[in-house]
Amino acid sequence: MADVEILGLKELDRKIRQLTRATGKNFLSPALRKGANVIRDQAIENAPRDPTPDDINIEDEIKVRRDPNPKLQGQNEIMYVKPFKKNVFYWRFVELGTIKQPGQRFLTKAYDQKKMEAVRAFMENLSKAIIRETKKLSK
Repeated sequence: MADVEILGLKELDRKIRQLTRATGKNFLSPALRKGANVIRDQAIENAPRDPTPDDINIEDEIKVRRDPNPKLQGQNEIMYVKPFKKNVFYWRFVELGTIKQPGQRFLTKAYDQKKMEAVRAFMENLSKAIIRETKKLSK
């Protein structure tokens, strides 16, 4: 899986922390969710349309969830994009494959196809939130 590297994040993180302390608002979570939604939408489009016998499809269960405790992994915020219901546990086998079946890589392809668009959505949303809150602080 490819990584996206954005330069200047340490300075941005420091400034966001200062603004968060001043306003008492979390800016990263909503902005990250907007970026993750871009990848989620593409993953839903890429997901195979093969329903299980109980008529549950993988694409119906792909959601964006926030990690409730990202500090345990040494991060400020973590968003997950994947199917979350227990009855679609087999998505891992579809994504990664098995000994007898090659993987279909619907999540990996979604990330590869939309990673830059997701970064743009994140940055746009974050900059709008920062501008909005700095205007409120300056009043």
